[in-house]
Amino acid sequence: MRLFSGRAARFLPYLLFLIIGPALSVAFGQDRFSDLRNYHLYNPWAFLTRHAGADVLPADVQTFFNPLGDIPLYVLGTGILSGYPRVFAGVQGIWYGLLAGVVFSLLRRLAGQGGFSRSEFFVALLIGLTGAAALSQAGLSSNEVPLAALVLSGLRLVISRADVPGGRCEWRILAGSVCVGLAAGIKPTAIVYLPAIVAASGVMVAGKGRLFYGAAISAAGGLAGFLVTYGWWGFHLWCLTGNPVFPMYNEIFHSDYAAWLPFTDQRYKPRSVVQWIAWPFFWLQDRQGIALEAPFADGRFALTMLACIWLIFRGRMWRRVMNPSRRAEGAVLAFAVVGYVFWLRYYSILRYAIPIEVLTGFLIVSALRDMFRHGTEFVSSRRCAVACFGIVVALAVTTRYPGFGHTRFSGRTFDVAEQSVEPGSTVVLMGRNLAYLAPFFRNAASLHFIGMNDLLARSAEFGAGREARGLMSGGRVLYMVRSDDGTEDDHASILKQFVPDFRVSGCRFIVSGLGRTTVRDGEPVTARLSLCRVLREGQG
Repeated sequence: MRLFSGRAARFLPYLLFLIIGPALSVAFGQDRFSDLRNYHLYNPWAFLTRHAGADVLPADVQTFFNPLGDIPLYVLGTGILSGYPRVFAGVQGIWYGLLAGVVFSLLRRLAGQGGFSRSEFFVALLIGLTGAAALSQAGLSSNEVPLAALVLSGLRLVISRADVPGGRCEWRILAGSVCVGLAAGIKPTAIVYLPAIVAASGVMVAGKGRLFYGAAISAAGGLAGFLVTYGWWGFHLWCLTGNPVFPMYNEIFHSDYAAWLPFTDQRYKPRSVVQWIAWPFFWLQDRQGIALEAPFADGRFALTMLACIWLIFRGRMWRRVMNPSRRAEGAVLAFAVVGYVFWLRYYSILRYAIPIEVLTGFLIVSALRDMFRHGTEFVSSRRCAVACFGIVVALAVTTRYPGFGHTRFSGRTFDVAEQSVEPGSTVVLMGRNLAYLAPFFRNAASLHFIGMNDLLARSAEFGAGREARGLMSGGRVLYMVRSDDGTEDDHASILKQFVPDFRVSGCRFIVSGLGRTTVRDGEPVTARLSLCRVLREGQG
C-alpha cells in the first residue's frame, strides 16, 4: 500500500497531525482536570523549590508520584505562557499530534505487510485515534497521551524492518524497550507495557528460534529505561520513607511513615467473574464508575476482544509469526493481548490503556480481512469495506466521551489569586484536589501544607500523623483552605484528632479559575474556596 508519493508528501500527514492536536486542545477548552488540582501542579513546584519535605500529604497518595513528567507543564504554565492560556493549551495538544503521528507510522508499517487498501488503513487509523480515552485526554495534564506516544514509539522500533533477510533487530528491540521503560519510570501506570513489549520482542525473533533471547534483550532494555527515569526518584523515596514506591505496596515495605496497607486504587476493577472475563462489554452502556472516573461508553475494546480471539484461533496467526514478512502483525497482537491482561489485573482504568486503544482499529480491520479470506487469498474487498464502514458509523453513534473538567479560558493559564498569610504558618487543606493552591501563596517557601485526606486518616498514628501533629501544635499560626463542594469529604473529623476544639474566623474567598464545577438545577456552579484562620481553644 502506497499512501503518499514523494519525500515531501510523506511528511504532510505528520504536519497535519501537529496542527490537529493543538486545534483539538484549544477547542476543548482550559484544563481543569481534578488531578491537575491535586498533584500535577503541586509535585513539580515542591520538587523544583525543594519544598516536598516541609509538607505532610497535601496531595494524598499522589504526593509521592514522580514529578518528572509534570515539570514542563509547570514551568511553561507558570512561566512564559502564564498569560497565554490558549497558547498553553495548544502546546499541550502537540502531544496528541505526536501520538497520532506515531500511530500513523506504526499502521503504515503494519498495513503494508497486511496488504490493506487505503480505505482500510484510514478506517484503522480513525477508529484508533477517536477512542473514548485518547480523544478525551487530548491537551490534559494527566500525561497519558505523551506516555502513550513514547510507549508506541518503542513498539514501532521493535517491529521495524523484520522482513530484511538476515537482518539483525537486537538494537531495535533494545531501543524500543528502553522507550517503554522510560515511560514506565515517568508514570508507573505504564509499567504494564513492559511485559507487553517483551512479548512483542519475543515474537519478532521467534521465527529465528531465539524467542527467549529477544525477550531477554527487551527485558534488559525496559529495566534500563525504567531506572533512568524512576531510579533516582525511587532512591529519594527510599531515603525519605523506607519504601521506593511509597505509599504503594506499603504492606510489603512497612514504611513507618504510613499505615502498612497497599494504597492501590481498586475502585474501577471488575467485581465479578463475568466482568473479569468480558470487562469491555460492560463499557457499552454509559455508566459512571466503570473503568473511568467519568461516565462513558465505547465499543472499541469489545470489538477488539472478539477480533483478537478470531485472529488467535481462526486467523492462523502462528503462520504469520513464522513468516518474516508478516511477523510484525503477530508482535502487535501479542503486545495488545499481554498489555491488556496486565492492565486489567493492576489498573482497569481506561485512560491508562491508550497504547492499546489506538491499536484497536488495526486489530478490528485485520480480523475482518481474515473473515473474508479464502485460503491465502483475500476474496471480497467490497464486503470488508462495507463492514469497516458499518463499524465506523456504529462507533461514531454509540461512543460517549467522558468529561474530565475542561472549562472556558480565563485571563491566565492557571488563574489563581495570590494568597497571603504570616510567614511560617501551617495551612491545612481540607480534602482532596486543593494542593494546587500551594504555589500561589506568598512566601510559600516558609509555609507548611498538610492534607486532610484518606492517607492521613489511615496514618494518623504513624510518621505522617506525628509530623502533622507537630506542625499544628504549639504557637504556630494555623490556617485552613476549604471548599463548599458538597460532593467532596473535607475530612474535618481528622483535623479534630489533631486540634480537638478548634473554630474558624476571618474567612475570605479564594478566587480560582480551576475550581470544580457541578450542575445544579441545570446551571453550572463552581465550588467556592475559602481561606480561614483556625483558632485553638483559648485563642481570641
